[in-house]
Amino acid sequence: MLRRLLLITLIAGVLLVVGADVNTRHLADTPVFKFVVDTITVPDGDANEWTTTIPNLNGVIRQVTVTLNNNDNDVTTIIQIRDVNDSILWTETGIAENTQSVFQYNTRSSTDLPMALMVAGDVTIGITPSGDPGSSTLTADVIVWGL
Repeated sequence: MLRRLLLITLIAGVLLVVGADVNTRHLADTPVFKFVVDTITVPDGDANEWTTTIPNLNGVIRQVTVTLNNNDNDVTTIIQIRDVNDSILWTETGIAENTQSVFQYNTRSSTDLPMALMVAGDVTIGITPSGDPGSSTLTADVIVWGL
């Protein structure tokens, strides 16, 4: 669906009219926030959950990208997103080491987000390895996209 936008401005007695075709469907699918989470590092000998918080995130999460390093013990990872009340909004298990995984809302893949995640306030990202990552440690880089 195309819509014509006009911007009319009066500057120093001169009328400016600027027009642009805007594809409104495209605008609805364009993320308006991208939050790059600090790298989460799980040290050697640890298999506990490690978390970081995105402060005051308000909107709808539509995509999560997780990049994991190659770790000595080939552990997989669980990621969780929790809201300000510590309620679990989304969990993905079995994310393989040495990969970049993209989880999106509104696609047909069974591994994607089951729905858009509406959030208001602090959001916690939790990374839990399936075991001890070994001396290489486990690092997880997470990017959250949304509207």
